[in-house]
Amino acid sequence: MKVSLVMFRLPNGTPMGSLSIIETFEYFDFPRLFTTKSITGRYYLGLSILDEDHYLEWLYLEISSEKIRRLIAKEVSLQDAFTKPECGYLLKVVCTDRGDDKFDYVLPELLSEDELPLPDAYIEVADKAKQYGLGEITPHIAAKASHRETLNLHLFPADSHLPELNARSFGSVLVSIQELVDAIGQVANDGDATLKGAIAEDILQKTKLNACQIFEGSFGVQLKSATLSDMFSESLAAKTLEELSGLLMAGDTEELLSNKLHFLKGRVASKYRRVLKELNKLSTGLTFDWGSPNDGLGRKVELTKAQIDKAFTIVDKIDIEMSESIEINANLIGLNIRTKRYEIESLDSDESFSGRVSDEAIPKMQNATINNRYKANIKKVVETKASSGDETIKWILVGLNPLD
Repeated sequence: MKVSLVMFRLPNGTPMGSLSIIETFEYFDFPRLFTTKSITGRYYLGLSILDEDHYLEWLYLEISSEKIRRLIAKEVSLQDAFTKPECGYLLKVVCTDRGDDKFDYVLPELLSEDELPLPDAYIEVADKAKQYGLGEITPHIAAKASHRETLNLHLFPADSHLPELNARSFGSVLVSIQELVDAIGQVANDGDATLKGAIAEDILQKTKLNACQIFEGSFGVQLKSATLSDMFSESLAAKTLEELSGLLMAGDTEELLSNKLHFLKGRVASKYRRVLKELNKLSTGLTFDWGSPNDGLGRKVELTKAQIDKAFTIVDKIDIEMSESIEINANLIGLNIRTKRYEIESLDSDESFSGRVSDEAIPKMQNATINNRYKANIKKVVETKASSGDETIKWILVGLNPLD
């Protein structure tokens, strides 16, 4: 093999600016395949394509840290990376022995087979790979680079010193959002929503979100679908986030929230109620910024703290309306209008019920008498404990009529 007389060096006078090598993957006489980083923080993948006596020819591919990680993990071939550049083009660079380097922008489809890696060529890493940062923050760019649905959540808690946030409260927010996504995913999968019980494991795998990084500007966290998105059809994760963004877009408008929650059915109302409750505890607004690998998908929704407060009150009422109800003949053991609490005992069994009185029922119970007999209408509401994730059943009193 002919050896070039040109000493290896990184190019000068190109749009990439000053470069430094981060990691070399192939070496023969000099680096043949390597990553570089510019002084402005951009990453490039350099590939040797031609050696001549007085010049060397290279392809430089601008590449995201997410794409580098996928290359190293062998999720993407080298040919696929060079024929599908994230920015749409590559730089062809000629380094001469005179130092007057030349460059040109080139579209991947204009490259010959000899200039591209073989279809089955992958990056080989002998030891542990270098770290390439946390990755792209902008969701639609991150989604394209990773081929995964990407969701940025921004919180704006009023009483926190950003970028710090109470770990327990933040954990509860993340758990409640995942449970809401799972519940919506059950509906989006086949329309067969259930009020309780386990959701099918194959659905949970498709709706699973992984936390990838946090960022400043608010308290922000990036979540990505655990599975890759299908570029030719809408994945369940994408369908779920589309429905979730539509639910958030209903804001604090009661009619829109009611229509959306009745359409989604199942346990979605109770899970959305919990999300709003956890956000309410943090006294925060929310920005939901979703990016998708699929063109035409993705949406940004913003809710203020006031909207979240109002939406929680509305969804709480809708959740009760949608809940399963029963009527029982009962003796009124206790009733406190001020604290909105009740206790009744069934006349047909020894079973007792106690809990909250709905806001709408309070005016109708002002004259109720302790130890009198009533036909009580109670509704079953499933709530999730933030500390353990366990579901508990609570009975809410929505009606109380004297027995004839």
